[in-house]
Amino acid sequence: MLAPIEYSLGEKIKFYREQKGLTQKQLADVCGITDTAIRNYEKGIRTPDEETLRKIRDELDISYYTLTGKYDPLDPNAYAHFIMESSFLYNARPVEIDGKFGLIFEDGLAPESKKSGFTCGETISLILQHWIQSLKDYEDGKISEEQYHIWISNFPASLLSYNKEDFSEENILKTLGIE
Repeated sequence: MLAPIEYSLGEKIKFYREQKGLTQKQLADVCGITDTAIRNYEKGIRTPDEETLRKIRDELDISYYTLTGKYDPLDPNAYAHFIMESSFLYNARPVEIDGKFGLIFEDGLAPESKKSGFTCGETISLILQHWIQSLKDYEDGKISEEQYHIWISNFPASLLSYNKEDFSEENILKTLGIE
């Protein structure tokens, strides 16, 4: 079981320690530190150095990414962890269709969409619809590479003025070129 993504480092250490059935003292002994240090990490009073963090994650049998929540987008393993853990927030599941891989987003509210009332699927559809359109505009020469990069860097500000009716299944399929 994964710790909730919003947990702090200390909360994650405690969560995974308890999942393994270890006491603070047992984890501390294996890591070569005091149980007071583990207690301070779990309470967020102190932060373990990188070597101690490695020992903790090795003993708890979890990845660096899962424990720290730090992701390097250039590291494929880190990116994969980000996608897998984000799938719990956005109700996504991986699919393979005709040898191509992607994600399907099920119903449910994405955290930032609770204010707008969009479901997760609608939120992701909105994002993808506009990304696809911007990419097509760039590929068709309607916007420059610089304008495309500006669109990406300003995202999601450009989507704030849209309303829910703009993202019907018919409009989304039309944008995807599936009419």
